[in-house]
Amino acid sequence: MGLYANKEIVPGVVSRLLEFLNRYDYPPLQCEAALALEGIFNYSLDNINDNINVLIDQGVIPILASLLRSPKDDLRKQAINMLGIIANDSTQSRDLILSHGVFNTLVAQVNDKTELSIIRSTVKTLSLFCLTQPRFEFELEQVKTALHPLVLLIHTGDDEVIRNVCYVLYYLIDEREDIIQAVIDAGVFRHLIELLL
Repeated sequence: MGLYANKEIVPGVVSRLLEFLNRYDYPPLQCEAALALEGIFNYSLDNINDNINVLIDQGVIPILASLLRSPKDDLRKQAINMLGIIANDSTQSRDLILSHGVFNTLVAQVNDKTELSIIRSTVKTLSLFCLTQPRFEFELEQVKTALHPLVLLIHTGDDEVIRNVCYVLYYLIDEREDIIQAVIDAGVFRHLIELLL
C-alpha cells in the first residue's frame, strides 16, 4: 500500500516512523525513518498541507527539535530540512516550531567544524522562518545570541549561505530599534559592508 492511501498519509505508518525516530539506541533506524518522513514531504506536494498537519498532530515537531542535538550529521540535516518545510507551510506551523526553541538550537549548529551541507541547510531553514507572514517577533536575547554565529557565516565564501544569512539579518532587524542597536553593538554592519567591497 505504500505511505499513501487516497492521497493521504496512512496515520499508522507515520506513528511508527515517529516511534523509530525516538530510537536513540539505534541511529541507523532513526536515519531510515527520517528519510521516509522526508520522502513524505518531497513526493506529496499536491497535499503537503494535509500531510504536515498529520505529522504535527502526531508530535513530529518536538521529535525533530530533539534530533537537532543528534551526534549524527545526516540525522541533524534531515531534521533541519523537515523543520524548514514545516515552517514554510503556515504561520501556525512556524510559530509552533519556534515555540520549541528551535531558532537558537539551529544557530548553535554552526561552528568552524560544521560541514558546508549542514550550514546550507541550517541557514536555509532559518531563512524559511523569515518568509512566512506575518513576521515572528523574536526576543531581543534570542537575536543577540544568534548574531555572532550569523556573522561568522558571512565569511564562509559560499554565495548561498551568504545570501540566506543576509536575508535572516534583514528580517531580524527590520523596524526593531532594540535589535538594530544590538546589531550595531555587535559590529555586524562592518562585516556586511565588507561584502560590498
